[in-house]
Amino acid sequence: MSREISTVGVVGLGTMGAGIVEVFARGGLTVIGVESTQEYAERGRGILQASTDRAVARGKLDEAGQAEILGRITITTEYAELAPVDLVVEAVPEIMSLKHEVIGKLEDVLREDAIVALVHTLAGPQEVLAVGTIFPDEQGKPSVHMHAASGREGAATVGCTRAGLRTWLVGEVVLLEISGSTAHRETDAASGFELLELP
Repeated sequence: MSREISTVGVVGLGTMGAGIVEVFARGGLTVIGVESTQEYAERGRGILQASTDRAVARGKLDEAGQAEILGRITITTEYAELAPVDLVVEAVPEIMSLKHEVIGKLEDVLREDAIVALVHTLAGPQEVLAVGTIFPDEQGKPSVHMHAASGREGAATVGCTRAGLRTWLVGEVVLLEISGSTAHRETDAASGFELLELP
């Protein structure tokens, strides 16, 4: 049975959170972004404005389209405004006490059938199945953003990867195996993975 998602919440409007908000809004969904302070809320609004301004400047979006996208987004500091959402994405910094605080606040306001998507940082070697995009970070350098199912020895996590996970290893394995390379595997001391090596 499929489920319709029409309204989405995002908690945390840093670069990643604001990007998630924009993707949902570009897809036609109503989005409610929540930040901890008015200052951070305005920063998130600025990230969204700058991103859509760049799209207009490059001819990828006209001003009417930009207004439609931004018009689908509400930015607030009030968790109570998340009450109508079908799905909420947690995108706050990797501070466990903060994540626990956010989950507690979400439990107080969300409907029982709302979906909560959590974001976790992974550490150590993992077996990963992922799909991702490469985009420029704030300094214009390439950055990988991946959504992954990741685990090792019976434990698994599903969600977004962040800085600290060597996601390039995943791309290397997929690209070389698909291309039919005659590469061989060698154990990488730093990661514990058996990586493909070109002959």
